[in-house]
Amino acid sequence: MECYWVLTCEHASNAVPPRFRSIFSKKSALLESHRGYDIGAQHYAQEISKSLSWPLFCGEYTRLLVDLNRSAHNPHLFSSITKTLDSTTKQEILDLYYTPFRTNVRQLVEKKIASGATVIHISCHTFTPILGRVERPMDLGILYDPHRADEKSLSLSLRQELAAHCSMCIRMNAPYKGVSDGHVTALRRLFSPDRYVGIELEINQSLYVSIKTELWQDAWLPRLVDSLRFLKKKRGVERYANRSATCK
Repeated sequence: MECYWVLTCEHASNAVPPRFRSIFSKKSALLESHRGYDIGAQHYAQEISKSLSWPLFCGEYTRLLVDLNRSAHNPHLFSSITKTLDSTTKQEILDLYYTPFRTNVRQLVEKKIASGATVIHISCHTFTPILGRVERPMDLGILYDPHRADEKSLSLSLRQELAAHCSMCIRMNAPYKGVSDGHVTALRRLFSPDRYVGIELEINQSLYVSIKTELWQDAWLPRLVDSLRFLKKKRGVERYANRSATCK
């Protein structure tokens, strides 16, 4: 069975659509902070996509407008800036920016599964090293559902492969739980564990040195790309072996 790999970056941008710039006119500092977007996430998602030729879906606007990584029922779908807008305006935001993103990803997953493939979805994020007064010392968090065997297996394999080639501090299901509400979690509800594998990668923003110069510490990004490339090749070999055994 073929494996089809796809990337998303829900919090890629801190841009504001022209229609809503007035309500963000005095929020430039907030937009530039980790609350406005996942600093560095778009860059590392694009590098993976370019290196491995995997399709990538990026959010175009700030999460402060609407959070693409939250379900429609989540109370944090709209930020403190937009949650007080009238219901008509909120629905406009959903129709223009939230629903198209979610629908495009879901339709691709549906199409590939219908063709016989298993879809492996990597959702790319970054996190602030200190939230409130709590330090988050890990470099990389790999988030997955422990009850879905393929997700657990792939996540553990990624940690093992990365640990063998770089000195990153890697934690499983940290700094967030792998089953918390998110884009990946929503897709799990739609597709069976043997046809959809969803993993979230959370990179510590302290690894990102400069957005303008695009410098990264310790060359961890090439190691991440190489590890994902290896796992794709390994998984392909395993799938082929299993199919051959079944056909005998």
